[in-house]
Amino acid sequence: MPPTISHKRLSIPLAAALSCLVVAPSPTVDAYTVQLFRQSPFDNVVRTRGVGDEQALTGGPLVTGCYNVELTVQNSKFTVQLDSGSTDLLIPGKGLPAYPSNGPTFDYAGKTAISGNVSSTFADGSSWTGQFYKADVQVVTTEGKALKVPTPVAVMKEQTTNPAVTDGSFSNGLLGIAFDSIASYSGAAPRSFLSALVSSSLIKKDRVAFRGCPATSTSTSYVDWGAEEPDLAACKKSTDPKTDVPGILGWAAVVDAAHYAVDVRAISLTTAGATASVALPAHWQEGLNSDSIVDSCTTILYLPTVAQQALVKAVKASGALKDAGLNAKGVTGFLEELAGVPAQTKIDYTLLPKLTFTLAGYPSGVVNVTLTGKNYIQGDGNGWLYFVVQPSSVPRVILGAVVYDSFYIVMDRANKRVGFGLGCDCNSSENPSTVTSSVLKPGDNGDVSTSSSAVFNDIFSSVGIDAVSASATSSADAVRALLMVPLTCAVAMVMAVTAECYILYCRHITSGTHCNYQNA
Repeated sequence: MPPTISHKRLSIPLAAALSCLVVAPSPTVDAYTVQLFRQSPFDNVVRTRGVGDEQALTGGPLVTGCYNVELTVQNSKFTVQLDSGSTDLLIPGKGLPAYPSNGPTFDYAGKTAISGNVSSTFADGSSWTGQFYKADVQVVTTEGKALKVPTPVAVMKEQTTNPAVTDGSFSNGLLGIAFDSIASYSGAAPRSFLSALVSSSLIKKDRVAFRGCPATSTSTSYVDWGAEEPDLAACKKSTDPKTDVPGILGWAAVVDAAHYAVDVRAISLTTAGATASVALPAHWQEGLNSDSIVDSCTTILYLPTVAQQALVKAVKASGALKDAGLNAKGVTGFLEELAGVPAQTKIDYTLLPKLTFTLAGYPSGVVNVTLTGKNYIQGDGNGWLYFVVQPSSVPRVILGAVVYDSFYIVMDRANKRVGFGLGCDCNSSENPSTVTSSVLKPGDNGDVSTSSSAVFNDIFSSVGIDAVSASATSSADAVRALLMVPLTCAVAMVMAVTAECYILYCRHITSGTHCNYQNA
């Protein structure tokens, strides 16, 4: 069995990059575990555009774990991971242990900190201690426009050495673009780089767009500060009628304005034209850190174990790997252990199942985000293929960076939503991912609406019961569902029906169980 891949995460809340041993290819039929952190040959392509404030990204999920962006602080250029799972700008201070002496650092000598000591620990066990300083931070767009604003900067003065938070190999720090509610800096606004761009009017909208590209693509990845560049939505020019966001085909509601947390209502697999729903685990999206999230610095796609196993089973049954030359051990390594296979491995992508996530829409309805085999089996640009879907014991989904290179994604903090459109190379057979959205009328089955039957359907979904049609909903069903949820939520559900309100979601948090509902 090839050695397994370990996970490294620079940002919160889970893994970031994959690291592993290099195994020389041989004529055996096992899968191989290989080095994923190699420089992509397509990193430095720059294109000139016109309307938005877009900036080229380097790296990517199977190259550096996250997409990297370049910024300047104190006249030094830093390459930092662009992370939608955190909010702070974190860079190394001068003299930081386990960091190269010739790497860019922040010289805090003689400068006054704007915070006391701050520390943080990441999922891989690395941690740091330091302070915040106010400094001018600048990014430069592809047209040479400088976006420069005073920003609170978290400066690392100490870090663990094994593992280190950053050793300068693939990045020099982290730039978070999540909500300010999880910013470590608690002083006067603006509390983050993105907020500083908005408050200074350097960008008009409090949102960011990603157009990531896989390592095997010759196209360039971009971030668009303010999400106003229509050319990044290359295949679909339609716009959202309410806020005129180019290229977005469907909006998912953000259910927790901290990370970009979304409500995954269903997961389904489509094979040979037949679609089947995957049973979600008990306590779905309940508990501390159990929100499903869209996260640019979780390298891969995490599914609840039952869903990942269903996908693996469907891939095996599809016959797509029958000519791959892998024995049973090799198939297991490839599909279940993050082991790589040579890029020339014969895979019939037309037979692979489609994986669809049904997300609660904004302001209502649902959004269906569908990945094909071309999206969940990806190359690293250095001759290896990976099955980039792994199981998680936590009852949620993490749509990681490999999803960002399958779709055009807009993170809209102002309206608390995430938009999905057709992504990089969508005009070729290399990216056949799809997005559909439905804005349902009140009373339609499956919609969050004012009718009691629709509220009951949401109740059923929240406790793991399959939604039923309006005609099949009965008082007994409702009582059964109410008995399966905490009392505080059951009371709120009854109130919602009586007051003609609708449930948005019901979940457990550390301070107790809260039900959130909105007037119709």
